[in-house]
Amino acid sequence: MIRYLIIGAVLYLVGVLVRRVLKQLRQPAESQQTEKSASEATARCAHCGMFVPRNEAVRGDGREFCSREHQQLGTRRDGA
Repeated sequence: MIRYLIIGAVLYLVGVLVRRVLKQLRQPAESQQTEKSASEATARCAHCGMFVPRNEAVRGDGREFCSREHQQLGTRRDGA
């Protein structure tokens, strides 16, 4: 009976250690991804004011837009 308790305790500790190691391995990858998205530059659409990643913004007439449609519509006059 004691043998089963010892085996169970060892298996439990191995499981805890494996989870801890896996969590540490995953954590740096997740934090790098968060840092990348947090530091990514954004641009404000000259038509609707929505912020989009700068590398996805559509440029035209010296301004940045969220889509080709808004680029064609141009800058809003009401200060959006």
